[in-house]
Amino acid sequence: GEDFHFGRDRAGSTTMLRELGEAHGFDVHGMALVQQQGHGETISSTAIRAALDAGDPADARRMLGRHFEVRGVVTAGDRRGRTIGFPTANVPTGPEMQLPADGVYACWYHRPDGTRLPAAVNVGKRPTFYDDAEQSLVEAHLIGFRGDVYDETARVQFVERIRGEQRFDGIDGLKAQLALDVERSLELLETAD
Repeated sequence: GEDFHFGRDRAGSTTMLRELGEAHGFDVHGMALVQQQGHGETISSTAIRAALDAGDPADARRMLGRHFEVRGVVTAGDRRGRTIGFPTANVPTGPEMQLPADGVYACWYHRPDGTRLPAAVNVGKRPTFYDDAEQSLVEAHLIGFRGDVYDETARVQFVERIRGEQRFDGIDGLKAQLALDVERSLELLETAD
């Protein structure tokens, strides 16, 4: 982009690169910045991260031109979800990976065979079960799916935030809320691409 800077104290710029290009035989073209339609904000990685930090994957999608997604190989978790009727595919992410704000999201879950499934996804530290989890996890409940996805590479596309993460006093309250989350996910995904 035309506002690109690099190096110590961001002293390098497209102007510097153009000068170097003239001396060393290469061209540099700073691209005009793109404004987000209807928002007047420049589209940038900073703006996209801010949208995700605010739990707004729809805004991130407007800037990216596609759904924000995370990928990972499904691993076994506590297996608590299946005991309460909401099994999840645990998609591990590293601390270097950008995640949306903790909460519950309507998502598309893509399997390696090309199958796309609706999902209610929790991003968070599971406060109902843990007091001091260090890192947020991505747990996808694949709506209407019964099968094994362990060791598959999953793509989880975030469509819309349903609610923030919360602590429940017991399993019954959690199960009731999860049922509502699944219903709301299906409603939101019905009109999403």
